[in-house]
Amino acid sequence: MSVTSWSRRFFFASVDPHAAAVMRISLGLLLVGSHLLLWPDVATLMGPDAAIGFDAVQGWSRDWRATWYAWVDHGWQAHLLHALGLVPMVLFTVGWGTQTMAWLSLLVQVFVHHRMPWIQHGGDRLLRLWTLYMALVPCGAALSLDARRRAKGHRLPPPVSRVAHRLIQAQLCLVYAVTAWEKLKGRQWMDGTALYYAIASPHFQRIPALSEAVIQNGIGQALLALGTWMTLAWEVLFVPLVLFRKTRPVVLVLGVAVHAGIFLLMTVGSFSPASLWAYLSFVDDRALGARVRGWLQGPVAETAN
Repeated sequence: MSVTSWSRRFFFASVDPHAAAVMRISLGLLLVGSHLLLWPDVATLMGPDAAIGFDAVQGWSRDWRATWYAWVDHGWQAHLLHALGLVPMVLFTVGWGTQTMAWLSLLVQVFVHHRMPWIQHGGDRLLRLWTLYMALVPCGAALSLDARRRAKGHRLPPPVSRVAHRLIQAQLCLVYAVTAWEKLKGRQWMDGTALYYAIASPHFQRIPALSEAVIQNGIGQALLALGTWMTLAWEVLFVPLVLFRKTRPVVLVLGVAVHAGIFLLMTVGSFSPASLWAYLSFVDDRALGARVRGWLQGPVAETAN
């Protein structure tokens, strides 16, 4: 096999449309959830009396991507804009005009980011990237309103390219490689105290009573030190281990454990869910698609019997 044909197959071979649909729906739910969580504070963050007004934002950036909020003169208008921004995310999730709604969802996220960049975090950045990559492929080929319309018109679903999977995999590997490199340069990661200081910070504590119970006894401190070194080793080895099928499940399961622990003990926004979502790109799409089709056909088969 030539290099050209291998690269074409590696990046552009088709993936199971049901597996792509699972990724679309789950990403859509993350986008909707993240957008809804901002809603109670929309007027405070983006209204006319926001701590950092629109004029101040334009003063330091003069960026057109913040102008979505330029005409907000009342708190209710900020809520209305936020509600309008939710529409493409919901439609992307259910698969109506899927690719168009993916691009509009990305645009809404960009507008929000450039209106209030000071509250954005790594999870928000990942969600924007995942939306961009999924917008590049027809991820509404299955389990969508688009697919239902195509079936009524007796049209075949478009093939779903693997390029989105590859971009997501590469992005996740880059994230882990860069953060591992930075951790290796940090004294607290090398001496085993990084998790202790992170969990001890009131700014990050999700459940203060639980965090305090862990950091105030010797066993808890020892577990945090062990967890620090294990996290560092897992992140350093993630890229080489995830490349091979035999070691891939191990490193992904460890990743689930790491991110679940982070989510349980620390308030890091959508970072853990957004990171774990990308793990779907490493799952065998044929096996996942077959499982989804079996689940969908099960109730139909039982009814027929």
